[in-house]
Amino acid sequence: MRRESIHDVNIPAGMTEKSRGSMTKDDGLDLAASRSIDEVQAIEMQEGKHGQFHRSFTPRQVHIIALGSNIGSGVFIATGKALATGGPGNMVIAYFMVCTCVWAVLQSLSEMTIAFPVSGNYIDYADRWVDPALAFGAGFAEWLGWTAIVSAEAGFFHILVGYWSGGSFPLAASLSIFMFACLVIFLLPNTVFAWFEYVTSLIKIFLFLIIITLSLALVLGAGPNGYVHHGETWTDLPAFLNGFSGFANCALLATWAVGDQVFIGIMGGEAESPRFSLAHATKLVPFRVNFIYMLSVVFITLLVPSNDPRLLGGGGVAASPFVIAVT
Repeated sequence: MRRESIHDVNIPAGMTEKSRGSMTKDDGLDLAASRSIDEVQAIEMQEGKHGQFHRSFTPRQVHIIALGSNIGSGVFIATGKALATGGPGNMVIAYFMVCTCVWAVLQSLSEMTIAFPVSGNYIDYADRWVDPALAFGAGFAEWLGWTAIVSAEAGFFHILVGYWSGGSFPLAASLSIFMFACLVIFLLPNTVFAWFEYVTSLIKIFLFLIIITLSLALVLGAGPNGYVHHGETWTDLPAFLNGFSGFANCALLATWAVGDQVFIGIMGGEAESPRFSLAHATKLVPFRVNFIYMLSVVFITLLVPSNDPRLLGGGGVAASPFVIAVT
């Protein structure tokens, strides 16, 4: 039987002669279903004309936003509840597991976003490659999730305001201020919103670097009493509180803090040059996941005991574990 060569089928534009000679249909490749570069560019031009987003995010903004956009209440507050309910051992294992899964998912999402930078993100990918019903389900789940996130963030805002004001600030006032601020930010023009996210991400990154440096100094004995921490929070107290239930709570809170990392994919529909900026921003994902989240978790478990009453879920007025560590 004649071996059907790759030259007998339609070859996507841009494929080299070397790759033509080394690939055959016997290799199980469905070349007829492949899209050429010209077809992909035509899709992008069509979406650029009729899409709902404006491509106004510069590569510099994409890089910084990808690095600092998800630094928030999940790191500064939710880690306290994870430590109080699961202990240091469960907390480290749960965050490591979730960070590993998030890194793997982001690598796949980033490749699809670079190849097909559309405004719909993974919701559009579900429609394009699987089924419109899956896209509808993903979109509804995303809407439901972000609705819950806004409510939870408003609650965290009230917790912080109540902690620093001694509990005298009214709940209705703090929630109203938070919702009004969110409304103003989301109504900003796209270019202004991009710069707002860029500046706030820079502030969060610098703040986090200061906190990590201060935490390292405290571990090494730079505190007021000069005490060097040798892991007493792991040995003097139970490292694995509440067994599997404690681990499950830590995993749930870790998913809350780390799991929603699709913002880098959403920017694919708004970036000026998505194939350049997103390819470079993707390289920051391992640094963000490993350095920002895992390093902060390790320092928290070394500096703050799991039975501290100020931790969220440990009783009393809630406080950030980083604030507890420095006070």
